[in-house]
Amino acid sequence: LPSVKMFQLIAFGGVFIILQSYLSNILSIYGKSDLILKALIFSRIVNLIIIFTTAQLGIMAIIYGQILAEIINVFVIQIYCSSILKFSLLKQYFDIIPILIPGFIIAAIVLIIFGKLEGVIKNKGIEIFINLMIFISLFVSSQYILNKKIVLEVFEMRKMFTKK
Repeated sequence: LPSVKMFQLIAFGGVFIILQSYLSNILSIYGKSDLILKALIFSRIVNLIIIFTTAQLGIMAIIYGQILAEIINVFVIQIYCSSILKFSLLKQYFDIIPILIPGFIIAAIVLIIFGKLEGVIKNKGIEIFINLMIFISLFVSSQYILNKKIVLEVFEMRKMFTKK
């Protein structure tokens, strides 16, 4: 189905929206709503330019354009955050890489495995559930092995919020 590729690309673009929201929250914590407003205005302008330039080329061009727009928008907010936090862009990327690389590798493994097994499981809901469970277990396991400190901090934070 052609819509599957579209949804995969939209989901990939969603990663950048989440990162953009995270960085906006950091700016908000520091009381920099003026920078958030500038970034949002810039974001809307970039989105409009890309939509107008890709609309004639079809839906796939629009989706690829929006992914590009989200990458540009995250980059702009990262620049604002680096100026506030005194945390360079390079350091930000080095902090993100240990989390992203295993995620991409595991996603590729899951896609390859289930590409080979497509049609074996008749119920698509069960297939999606199995995909998700395998991805989550592999991702958490790899993060525990590679970034044990981060995983333990997350579990510790969870305990703090669930104490009664």
